[in-house]
Amino acid sequence: MDTVKIENIFKEWQKKDLLTRKGALRVDPNFVRIIKDLFTLPVMAFFVVLLIRMPALIPSKPPTFLQKLLYPLVEPLLLPILLFKPIYLFYKDCFVASSGWIGPKNKYYYSDIEKITCLRLNKKDFLLRIMLKGRNKPIEIVKTPLLGDVSHLFGSVLKPIYVNEPLCEDMLRLYADLITLGSDPQSQQDGLRCAMKYFSEPKYSDYDYVQELPKLVDLFMQYKTQKRMPTSEYFINRCLSILKNKGVDYDARLDLLSHLFECAYVSEEMVDVVELDRLSRIAYYFRIKEWDFLSLKYSFETMKQQRGRRNGTENAQQRERYQSVCSSRKREAYKLLNLKENAPLEDVKTAYRTQVKTCHPDTLPPTAKDSEREEAAIRFRAVTEAYDFLCEELVVEPVSVTK
Repeated sequence: MDTVKIENIFKEWQKKDLLTRKGALRVDPNFVRIIKDLFTLPVMAFFVVLLIRMPALIPSKPPTFLQKLLYPLVEPLLLPILLFKPIYLFYKDCFVASSGWIGPKNKYYYSDIEKITCLRLNKKDFLLRIMLKGRNKPIEIVKTPLLGDVSHLFGSVLKPIYVNEPLCEDMLRLYADLITLGSDPQSQQDGLRCAMKYFSEPKYSDYDYVQELPKLVDLFMQYKTQKRMPTSEYFINRCLSILKNKGVDYDARLDLLSHLFECAYVSEEMVDVVELDRLSRIAYYFRIKEWDFLSLKYSFETMKQQRGRRNGTENAQQRERYQSVCSSRKREAYKLLNLKENAPLEDVKTAYRTQVKTCHPDTLPPTAKDSEREEAAIRFRAVTEAYDFLCEELVVEPVSVTK
């Protein structure tokens, strides 16, 4: 957690007049603009109460039946709206949640927070869960439309304690869509069980994904009944929505794609070409690097081939596809190392050492942006994996960079 960056961000917010007098950024769950909170509601409440009480101020004009009916109903309803509307404030060192203007205020310092999980339930609602150090369960869940500036604060400066999940609705639809593209009912059921197991894993206990399982089954049955055509483009918006979700970084998207691969390859049957094409399109819209996509595809094709050999179900089509993926990965590995195909081992070693000196994150200057460091880390990981793969293909042991 970089306190200097936090101060710089708060200075920018102060220049934009986004902070309160006490130096906090307010996040209102019902109205995005603070002006609606401080001006619109009180003025409306004043005029409504004045209108209702007007007959009492004019003795010569008795109140009507409607005014008599509205007076005891409207005034008690306006008071809780004004005094007990939830308020969420973000300071430089802590987060404050309050149940209203006169309600109790809970203060959580960033140094005491182990993890903040933000899950986008849909386009409007967020689920914010705070886990304090030394506690087994989160102490509070805040459901609020999170402002983009706060998401930027969490996603960049508070990254060590901040976790952002993809849009749950879009993620479920991606799974349901891919599963229904299976070539036979058995592979579809296997994929559905794999996805349901994924959502039930303990590591996703920050948000109870189990409650989303019925929705996943309903979407699966809906898509299966509609028999969606494989060429439909509606899934693109799902991918782009997840891509635009601030805080869902490259590794999170790669992990999501990896499990989509697992759902497609879990069945004993051959993976349909339509499923592979859909996975390729999802990787493209997730901005997944070509080498990472080929690595995933190669690993699952290898697993499929080994399982086919063990069960005696391997066929010529499966062997041909495995060889095709292997050759594509080999070409991409040489390309990442800036080498010609079938270059000798010594050239591979030299190219790898040269790439490490230029793309390692530690070689960047201290003033480098977080995006530049993330890009360098992705590049370094891809180059290292490409080097290890070529070493395996050339039947030699990988050498250390320091040699």
